[in-house]
Amino acid sequence: MENLIKNNSIVLLIIIGLPGLFAWLLTSVNRQTKANLVNHYGINSQVYCGFLGIIIHELSHLVLALIFRHGIQSVRLLKRPHLHPENETADDLALGYVNHT
Repeated sequence: MENLIKNNSIVLLIIIGLPGLFAWLLTSVNRQTKANLVNHYGINSQVYCGFLGIIIHELSHLVLALIFRHGIQSVRLLKRPHLHPENETADDLALGYVNHT
């Protein structure tokens, strides 16, 4: 019984722990990279360096919304983020969007 618990713990650590650690590591590297880009080259540098990835990302949202028959309200595959929008709502930092219902 003790051996079974030990083996299951090791398997859970491998199945959940390693992917979780890898996801955390990638997230922290991603956040630091974006912060460095914005600090050195301005907020629009994210668009200039990653436009192809942003377009592919938004297209994936669009395809899934179409597959699941969501009502598409508006799509913008690429847009420049605005730190100070015209109205007084929250900052508009989106790089693209698919609005659906």
